[in-house]
Amino acid sequence: MGFEALVEMGFQKMKKKQMVRILSVFFVGFLLMGRSGTAQDQAQDPESYAALNKVLMPQSGSEVNLLPNPSFEQGTHLWSTVSTGNSRIVNLDHDQEWFLIDSTTSAHGRYSARLALWDNRKQNHLIQHDQWQQELLAQLKAKGQWPNYVHPFIISYYVPVSIGETYTVSFYAKAEVPGAEIIFHAASRYADWSQGTKESLTDEWKRYEFQFEAKDEYVTLLFGQDWMAPWDEDLPTKSFYWVDAIQLEAGTVPGPFELKPVVASLDSFERVVDISEPKSISFSLTNISSNSQSVRCRLVVRHFFKEKVYEKAFAQKKLAAGSSEILSADLNSFVKEVGYYTLELYVQGDDFDDVEVFRYAVIDESGVQDLKHQALFGYGSTLNANHKQTVDLYKRLGLGIMLNNSHNHMDPDHVALWETINAPVLYPIMKRYPHYLKLREIAEISDAALDTVMAGMRDYLAQYRHIKYWKIVNEPEHKWKHSFMYDPPQLVRYMERLYPLIKEVIPGAVVVSPDLANISQGSLDWVEEVLRLGGGDYFDVLAIHTYQKTPELPSLDKSLTKLERMANRYGFAGELWLTEGGHYLEQHFPPFEFDATIFEGHFDSKMPPFTEDLSGYPVGLALGARTTLIVLKHAARIRANTEWQLPNLGFETLSMMPRAHAMVYHGLARKLGNSSFVEEISLGKTIKCYLFEDPSGQAMAALWDFDRQLALGNRQPLTLQVFNPEEHVEATNIFGGALRTSREHGFDLLELSYMPQLLEAEDLATLKSALAKSYIRYEKKEALEIAFELADEQTLDLELFNQYHETLNGYLEIVINGEKSRQKYELSSQQAKTFSLGFQQAPEHSGATLGVNANVSVYDNQGVLLSSKELNSQIVLSQHLKKPLTIDGRLDDWSGISAGELGPDDHFSFQKNQYHGADDLSVKWYTSWDDEHFYLAVKVRDDIHLQQFEGNAVYQNDGIQLFFDMENNGTPEAPNLEDDYAWSLSLTPAGPQAFKAYVPSWQTAFLKQGLSDDVALAVVRDEDITTYELRIPTSNLRPLSLKSGSVFGMAIMVNDADHEQRETALMNTEGGEPWKNPGVYSDIILMK
Repeated sequence: MGFEALVEMGFQKMKKKQMVRILSVFFVGFLLMGRSGTAQDQAQDPESYAALNKVLMPQSGSEVNLLPNPSFEQGTHLWSTVSTGNSRIVNLDHDQEWFLIDSTTSAHGRYSARLALWDNRKQNHLIQHDQWQQELLAQLKAKGQWPNYVHPFIISYYVPVSIGETYTVSFYAKAEVPGAEIIFHAASRYADWSQGTKESLTDEWKRYEFQFEAKDEYVTLLFGQDWMAPWDEDLPTKSFYWVDAIQLEAGTVPGPFELKPVVASLDSFERVVDISEPKSISFSLTNISSNSQSVRCRLVVRHFFKEKVYEKAFAQKKLAAGSSEILSADLNSFVKEVGYYTLELYVQGDDFDDVEVFRYAVIDESGVQDLKHQALFGYGSTLNANHKQTVDLYKRLGLGIMLNNSHNHMDPDHVALWETINAPVLYPIMKRYPHYLKLREIAEISDAALDTVMAGMRDYLAQYRHIKYWKIVNEPEHKWKHSFMYDPPQLVRYMERLYPLIKEVIPGAVVVSPDLANISQGSLDWVEEVLRLGGGDYFDVLAIHTYQKTPELPSLDKSLTKLERMANRYGFAGELWLTEGGHYLEQHFPPFEFDATIFEGHFDSKMPPFTEDLSGYPVGLALGARTTLIVLKHAARIRANTEWQLPNLGFETLSMMPRAHAMVYHGLARKLGNSSFVEEISLGKTIKCYLFEDPSGQAMAALWDFDRQLALGNRQPLTLQVFNPEEHVEATNIFGGALRTSREHGFDLLELSYMPQLLEAEDLATLKSALAKSYIRYEKKEALEIAFELADEQTLDLELFNQYHETLNGYLEIVINGEKSRQKYELSSQQAKTFSLGFQQAPEHSGATLGVNANVSVYDNQGVLLSSKELNSQIVLSQHLKKPLTIDGRLDDWSGISAGELGPDDHFSFQKNQYHGADDLSVKWYTSWDDEHFYLAVKVRDDIHLQQFEGNAVYQNDGIQLFFDMENNGTPEAPNLEDDYAWSLSLTPAGPQAFKAYVPSWQTAFLKQGLSDDVALAVVRDEDITTYELRIPTSNLRPLSLKSGSVFGMAIMVNDADHEQRETALMNTEGGEPWKNPGVYSDIILMK
């Protein structure tokens, strides 16, 4: 049976759809329904899961073939390019040069995809096979060199699948040069390309197939190649291969290729238009079947925020086989605002329903040029495909900074390309240095080694005189953490030689400091040490990264303030650069014009792909916008890129459409790019309100609600009552479009969002006056917040905060450790008040450990209960020492210090029925302190001592894990912030070890992760008793001050393994596991 006959059989099998399948670009979130779903739910039935949760995913229009646009009849729609690696091959060519829709040959229909293929068959030139790769890599590493490698792929959009089910992918392919080898793969993340299947192609169309078992609830298809070569090799020979008629179907046997009979694609027109230009669109509707088709079409245009702005029903069309019709619409009267628009074309035939969705962007080019804060609206990247088209679009959007943390684009033509928009392209100085890897392995650099490095560096710099901005090293706490480059004294000594050399070889060069991975306290400590040693004299720019879960928790604003004050304190007059940050969109999703998902780390559990928050705005975009606004507050000193993109620049490079986050920054640049921060206004504990003023005197306030419960759909949005009797204040979205508000008695009612919104007025006085009389619309029972804080061993502070718009008064009923009392209160709107409550020790506690069981009920003056809260806390009193202790594991000098105890009631099982009482494992533990150190002693009764590991793995056997919350502010809502530290203590085969670890893995709170040489630890094993004695200096306890009355959180977890792995542990926590929630730690009170 011929190919065309097989295709026709596929058409005959198609059934009429049960419902319209919607391909959405801003996938309405599953949270709109007020319920959550899991990957397991979707695995059972992807379509019903999507329907129930409104997770709207791309559809193919076929009952069998799940892949949208499988034979490129719609051009590159729903396909994209990914060029990971560090080669310059695809960087200067427009992606269309190596991914072209070809009308001269096809296996089905009118078109196929023509892809570039670089010769990968020469063993000593370009290496494809794994063994050759390893041999080449070993050769290069022996020379201290980094390889030149690339993985150019095309990648499909995401298709929902069922976890555990088997699927078959089939496709037709051929090559210009017989024997050319490609890789193809089905994966949920494109970074998994290395697990793909390799196949040699012929020069005739041939069908290939492979099967896979779904590991996730969605999948994408990849086609490309993988090679590496030495840096000094010439570019390889380029040829082409073609792919067509791709099918993804359930089961293990490929069926006839199947495709919907009528496809819609964008006709030739400008998809990115200026607000001043005419706006019209047209679509090409093509019947690719062998039968005539009668179709009805309807166009819906929606704004970025989902509002429908246009709808048109087209006359019914009768399409002969192989014929096309053009559908056109004039949008000038409807599309009037800057922003991102969704074009939904509904196509209904006799036996099919389909929807095609495309993007349309309206920008304001003149409104974002020559901005005061141009350098705050931009991207950093490493793996982007740079070419003139992207640079031109970058400039049109007003995104004025490019920080390229890679050596990909150091060639003169690439640097010149970026200079056309005056973008500082930043390069790490080491990556192309011929002895890069050897340099990274030097732990202590000698004078002779410095002389050798400087001689080589002079020749190296001379090759790149065209580059102006040089960064010394990227994130030194990672690959460089064991190098001299991460040791502040050695780094400064190194820069004393390197800085003047750079200036000599490249006059006018700008030298940028190493930039740590985040702006946590530990990172700031490292920066301060470098500055204290005089390192600021050898950098023109002080740089750091700002990766964190959200911009508010931990507070990016506070961290930037610390950085600015530190720079001023040490007299550093240069610029401060935030060279990486944001990263709120999932890095493993490719550069489609449709944004896919939030980064999983922002929430406790994995959310399904393609989700948005309660208000319909993508969570990741909201986080990026808020980061930009916080940075704008510090714009007088700071230059930054606010989004770090691995795959690309924020553009879908095939259609040259800006992605949604690029449009968000364009909108913010247009509205606030010339404004100056005035002040922050308090409206509520999770509400941010930043007031700005532009040079003309116009005022704007940016408002947002950063409560993660809002994003998770666990509560409804709050309403702000904006005082606006004369309607001089206007509420707008970030693009300047008016927001719909209702009015009551001179107030506008504005529903607040996770995504920032703007209030605008003609002058600052008008807006400040309006905000002073505005308030969050709470019910009385929602408006009162209660918080507890331990003041000392006999005092509990109770804070009440009134978020109601009127004064509240009444009485408190208080019960602490069984003692009852009553107090009156009166709180004006937005007022907080603290009540100090004394208490006695609970009878069940003794020695060093106290218990606080408190319950507070708040009533109004009519006796109506407004709010209540309960506290169950364990308190440990830490005694001050008059002289330092000797760390020897004997504990002779700990006499008189009370012990806490852990036993059967405190155990946590990792394996069932493995804890056998106090003789198996029991603990006494002690704390104390002096003015410079905190001390801990632990006596562990353990019948069997087992420790087979060292370093970070010691927790798997016998040992102690310590968790610290130095500001005592951890909660389930804000776990593991920058003040949270962790140690693992153990008697290992190599002796006693104290290992500092990240809490959690994304946080680099320490100067170094690894074995600690600045703490003292002794561990002594005597019969069935293991004694641990630890001394930690203040430098490892920041920001805690060692003084009487200081309170911090601490959890101690004693692990026990009698066999291969730990079976049980004893913990001093109340109601939870310490590695998940600092809120369960004991309160340690320092007392004299």
